Amino acid sequence: MSTLLAKLVDPQPGNRICDPACGSGSLLIKVAREVGNNNFSLYGQENNGSTWALARMNMFLHEMDNADIEWGDTLNNPRLLEGDQLMKFHIVVANPPFSLDKWGAENAMADQFNRFHRGVPPKSKGDYAFITHMVETTYEDIGKVGVIVPHGVLFRGAAKGKSESNSFGRIFKASTPLKGDEGKVIEDKYAYRATLKEIEDNDFNLNIPRYVDTFEEEEPVDIPATQAEIKRLKGELAEVEKKMEEYLKELGF
Repeated sequence: MSTLLAKLVDPQPGNRICDPACGSGSLLIKVAREVGNNNFSLYGQENNGSTWALARMNMFLHEMDNADIEWGDTLNNPRLLEGDQLMKFHIVVANPPFSLDKWGAENAMADQFNRFHRGVPPKSKGDYAFITHMVETTYEDIGKVGVIVPHGVLFRGAAKGKSESNSFGRIFKASTPLKGDEGKVIEDKYAYRATLKEIEDNDFNLNIPRYVDTFEEEEPVDIPATQAEIKRLKGELAEVEKKMEEYLKELGF
């Protein structure tokens, strides 16, 4: 998934690239490699001290030791700053902690960088806070945000449906931007480009079936064949139980 995300954000030479929850730095490195040369700047922040040290070492091992990897809590103490403002980036990517509890919601309205002017996420939903931070640290109009989150983030509280692994190429092709303001089916039963108006009309619920028709007709059941198979299996079960009983008798049970 991180490989796919790196391709989707399509970093360009000269870009500033950031991961505000960078862990050991592997996602940053994958995005950097998509640039195709060494003309980029890498930035990251990690709260866990041991993981932060590992990220620094990882950058050194991949000859990206000019990367600026900061140690600290991104939501409560962002360290990537320019003067007294949040640093801005062309590409911001992350795989933030899911449903992070106690992320600092009680202090969010007083945030000195005013990151939560659109609204404060719930106390137990820190992943939304990370996404908000990512949006606020991306260059307006030209920046791109790429985030890896479980399906549950899209519609919280609804039952999760079955998912199917698909090739990176198919997903990448389906994500190609379209011109115009009309929603459009990109690939039947697979991908749909929704407009902001549609999303707003759905109360910003991103549950996939609201936009993509995933219904599949089930093949009719062959009742006689199924009954015959059940009968055969019952016969096999009876044989196994008979042999098991004989073995138990031989063992004195």
